[in-house]
Amino acid sequence: MILDYAIIDPQSAVAPESLIEEFVLSEQHRSGSGALLHGLLILLALFALAAVLRCSHLGHLTLKPWLAIVYSLLGCILSAMLLYGAGRWLGRRNVMRLAGRAWVALTV
Repeated sequence: MILDYAIIDPQSAVAPESLIEEFVLSEQHRSGSGALLHGLLILLALFALAAVLRCSHLGHLTLKPWLAIVYSLLGCILSAMLLYGAGRWLGRRNVMRLAGRAWVALTV
């Protein structure tokens, strides 16, 4: 393991291979087809949402810029509070199980 002070202020150059071994997980070398599929599904959902908004009366709703900023900040805060509460309710063990091996490796 590379110590923090060795990366921040090294006495000599750090070998790229040692950094790769330290920060890149071996499980991450599998194919990216799963990530590509997730990305395409999210894109499809966004296009569907745009189509629904365009065809409904909600698409004609316009907000003043400052009001839009307030609404987006409130949405972010409420989302963070909801996810924090869900994580607290589920407990660390269940959250780690749901998050997957890559996330657990990052937090350990």
